[in-house]
Amino acid sequence: MDDKIKDLLNEGLLEQTKYKGYQERIYTLYELRTSANNYSSKTPEEVRKFIKDKYAKIYNYPEEEIPVELIKEVYGSETKEIWAEVAGYKDKNYLVSNYGRIKHRPNKKEKYRLVFQDEDPKDLYKGYLKMKHYLNEPEFEFKGDKVNKCSYYFIVYGFFPALLDKKLDIHHINNNGYDCRPDNLILLEPREHSKAHGFFVFSDKNRNIEK
Repeated sequence: MDDKIKDLLNEGLLEQTKYKGYQERIYTLYELRTSANNYSSKTPEEVRKFIKDKYAKIYNYPEEEIPVELIKEVYGSETKEIWAEVAGYKDKNYLVSNYGRIKHRPNKKEKYRLVFQDEDPKDLYKGYLKMKHYLNEPEFEFKGDKVNKCSYYFIVYGFFPALLDKKLDIHHINNNGYDCRPDNLILLEPREHSKAHGFFVFSDKNRNIEK
């Protein structure tokens, strides 16, 4: 991409509306575009596999408490894991954590179980995690609309409840779909989401200028 096209893409982004992320952090569209540098579908497959395996150590960790050493290894952080109820989804039997983990219970009389997340084979190494089964009970498979919803939707239902009724897109700030911490998610208007990914927007139609 030459400098003229880059300038055109970035024109006005610093002055545009600022967007509020998790814990009131404010971003401009320019910041969102330039921060999406941690992961790309164009990255070689072996690198994408390495990134997935790294983050899976957290989102598929099989015990209740994640060791601090592991959190530091993956995220460079020591922030305590926080669980939130997924009150916005029609099924009230979910909990989600600020490290992208998910718990589910079959009904309100049973205990919550940790959920195994993975991609569909056709979307391998693209970062579209979905709930597959309980981590310690592979015979229990999620079915219906639960299978079709990506994991990040449930994280948003838990940590961004005030925005649930708005028709907004979910954007991964560092472009890494395996990093579903609420810190890495922000909700944008569809047009602004396209701009954050480096798309031109013409009359509500998007065109990737790199093609």
